[in-house]
Amino acid sequence: MLVCIGYLPGIYFYYKAKKDYGLDGGKLTKAEILWSTIIVALAVISVVMIVTGSIKI
Repeated sequence: MLVCIGYLPGIYFYYKAKKDYGLDGGKLTKAEILWSTIIVALAVISVVMIVTGSIKI
């Protein structure tokens, strides 16, 4: 789950590049929205678990 935090910048730059360069019309597919939502949710859960002390680094 902690790895999902590392994916967040990648998701941002992927969407930014897709919009800036007009790849696939610059629109997101339902699959891209779904996997992005799942990864962001796991990253948020990871951060919450770190803050509450459930995960020790």
